[in-house]
Amino acid sequence: MENIKWIEKHGKMARGKQEFIRYLEGGKNTLRQAVYGMCYQCTGYYSDSKRDCQAECPLHDWMPFREDKTKVKTARSEKQKENDRKLSLIRSTGKQNKGLQEF
Repeated sequence: MENIKWIEKHGKMARGKQEFIRYLEGGKNTLRQAVYGMCYQCTGYYSDSKRDCQAECPLHDWMPFREDKTKVKTARSEKQKENDRKLSLIRSTGKQNKGLQEF
């Protein structure tokens, strides 16, 4: 609890602060929130400023302040791709609930 009070008082206001505090309090975060909280903690609560850490870390692609802002894409399974094709067909033909039953 003392650590949380210190972070609230001295930690920079940045993406990841609330997520890290939520984690310390035993709350749940989404995967993205967990990454932001981890980056916040790993960089020393952004004490040197909110910038790219340039660390060789598997989470670096999702770091909120990285310099390379290209969007990270995740691989889609064949089942997800097939569902996208079905949804596209349903939308293009105007079939709503009836179209879902045909597949």
